[in-house]
Amino acid sequence: MQKVTLDLSDVTFTKGAVLGPGYGYFGVQVDELLADRIPHTILVFAQGGDVYSDNLTWNVCDLKRMPDGTAAVLGDRGEFRIYDGTTLVLEKNIDMKLAGPLLGLMTDTGTDMCAVGTLLQVFTFRNGEWSCQSPVAASTGTMQLARRAFEHAASMSDTRMLAFGWDGEIWSSAEGRWTQADSPTSVDLFDACSTGVSGQLAICGQVGTVVLASRDALKVLENEDVFEDLWSICRFRDRLYCASSHLIYELVLDERRLVPLEAPDLILPTGSGHLSAAGDQVLWSVGPRQLYEWDGSHWTPLFEVA
Repeated sequence: MQKVTLDLSDVTFTKGAVLGPGYGYFGVQVDELLADRIPHTILVFAQGGDVYSDNLTWNVCDLKRMPDGTAAVLGDRGEFRIYDGTTLVLEKNIDMKLAGPLLGLMTDTGTDMCAVGTLLQVFTFRNGEWSCQSPVAASTGTMQLARRAFEHAASMSDTRMLAFGWDGEIWSSAEGRWTQADSPTSVDLFDACSTGVSGQLAICGQVGTVVLASRDALKVLENEDVFEDLWSICRFRDRLYCASSHLIYELVLDERRLVPLEAPDLILPTGSGHLSAAGDQVLWSVGPRQLYEWDGSHWTPLFEVA
């Protein structure tokens, strides 16, 4: 990465991975190149007042903070990198033929990872190598799989995870064996995080949908007040937060409802879509035109498109 003066005009922010206060990675795409469908991402690393970037010739589809403080970056065509600060420490692309674009990256408590995407593709990264673990064989044919995709995956325990995505499709993997669940919803599901209860996940999706997932049950939390799509969900300081394109909500499980987040100083992100937490330190909200940081009491604008 090279130290740069970032030009924040005619660009769109994508996703972020916060490491600490004012410290982390986020993706930027140039609007003109985006409109022309030219694969690219400017991967930005911010540390205090210094900004560094790496100009990638591929689209970053997901960006995750690793437990050791590094950041994992996944491209939609299987590109994969790990950065430590400004240093590229690993480049290990998925060299198997992809059936379609990848969409999400799951990082666990260790070094294992899981990449998921369209046509129900699943690839796991273990011991420095990628392997295909898709529940449905590619030989099934793209016609049958065309409208099926995993948006993300999340770990429920050391041996069990869920993968979920379009039309409410949910699959469970236990010790490498996949089982399709009887989903309680038919809307697209986008993201998940632990609720803090062992073996329990909250999954967010279209029209304010939240699915509470445990080992033996999948249940939609009824919500009559929020109709926005919920793109991202994150646990921060033992509380759950969901991001739509415009607002950030707290998911209050005891009351089974979504509450719009307020700020005493009235400084709030006006556009969101992706949340990332650095332990109990800070939470990042990344929207198309702004990146805000929250310390649990106040929001601070870090970067905004001019």
